[in-house]
Amino acid sequence: MTSLDPVTPHKPPVASASSVLTSAVRDMLPLTATVGLVLYALFTISHLLVLPAPTNGIMAMLAFVTAGTFLLARVCVARLRVPDRWIHPFAALLFGLALINSLAHMVLLRDLKQTGNVVFCIIVIGALLLLQSWFVGGLVVSVGSWALALTIMPASPDLLHYGFMVTTAVLLAYGIHRTRTRSVLRLHKLRQRDSERRAELEGLLLTLRENEALLQQAKDRAEAADHAKTAFITTISHDLKTPLTSISGFADVLRIILRPAPDSTEAEAIQSIKRGTTLMQALIADITDLAQIEANQLVLIVNALTPQYLVESALADLRPQIEDNGLTLNLCLANPLPLVQVDQLRLTQVMNNIIGNAIKYTPSGGTITISGEYDLAAARVVIGVRDTGIGIRSNEQLRVFERFFRASSAREQRIPGSGLGLYISRRIVEAHGGTITLESELGQGTCVWLALPVIESQR
Repeated sequence: MTSLDPVTPHKPPVASASSVLTSAVRDMLPLTATVGLVLYALFTISHLLVLPAPTNGIMAMLAFVTAGTFLLARVCVARLRVPDRWIHPFAALLFGLALINSLAHMVLLRDLKQTGNVVFCIIVIGALLLLQSWFVGGLVVSVGSWALALTIMPASPDLLHYGFMVTTAVLLAYGIHRTRTRSVLRLHKLRQRDSERRAELEGLLLTLRENEALLQQAKDRAEAADHAKTAFITTISHDLKTPLTSISGFADVLRIILRPAPDSTEAEAIQSIKRGTTLMQALIADITDLAQIEANQLVLIVNALTPQYLVESALADLRPQIEDNGLTLNLCLANPLPLVQVDQLRLTQVMNNIIGNAIKYTPSGGTITISGEYDLAAARVVIGVRDTGIGIRSNEQLRVFERFFRASSAREQRIPGSGLGLYISRRIVEAHGGTITLESELGQGTCVWLALPVIESQR
């Protein structure tokens, strides 16, 4: 398969009503034949011992033949697996022999009480012959045979009573036949429905397994592509760093050799070269970090540090930029602040990014305020960097931590940037178990909050 389309389940064949009823009779015949065999074997012995001669010989022979027929039916149905078309004839044969035994007993002994045996036979056919044609035939034969036998019996007041018994037996037989037939067919429908559902579930399971295999293949291909991307970015970054370092170094050499005046064209060109190489180096560093983060290869080497140390490490490189841009820096760090367990290099990178954005997006004459306090309830140190810069529109603030997203206010003023800094910062902070959030108002400034958990011993 090449798609995630569901597999059409194979539906089991639907059996006809007659074959279902025939199967029910087949299942019942072995037990019926066994019971009949034992019963008529006992009748053979009892007839020989109890009935008067010569009637006992005739009845014993008839019972013996009937027992033998039951045995034959038992063997044929249970072991030889006779075809379905013979099942109802076998059942009718067993019923017929039982009926003949009862009628013979009634006629030979002139005993009207034997009519009860005929009544029992009539009731039994309701459960034994499930196909309607065989059932109706059995009723007709049994009632007709009983009526015929009574013609040779002496008249008796009990005939009306026995007639009522036969009528009741016919109604009971019909009720049993209808109930059993409906039950068998209903049970078959339930089994059929269960088979269809099982087939459907098997089809769904097969589809699920095939889809899992396809998804695993897609995952493997994606991981392979991701590894290839990471390797490509690493190689390209390495290949670009060397010439960029050389260009930056040659720019410094030119400044030393030429000693251009501050406002001269040469000084501006050298400064443009330095600015361009710095931006390219920062972009390459961001792309390299992004590749490591996306490949889950970001490694942290943590140590217990003070938040003041992290802020001062970042400001060591950024104070000249703050002064050059004509900005005012306010430090409002509570003292002392608890220690935090962090990777110094990565958290300094985050602080550089946040403070660098404040410098970049704040016009000359603005203010940058760095605060720090301990949130006792959350057991976290919260560092805030607030500026009075251009701000961010409210509908964009939730997206600033997405990769490659840049606020429209920054794009409108053509302020350079890759849109990766805050995304990388968020992933680094989250890797430390911290959070980073942002509040901003367009034209008024922005505040970024960095919350880091303190070490266990100082909570």
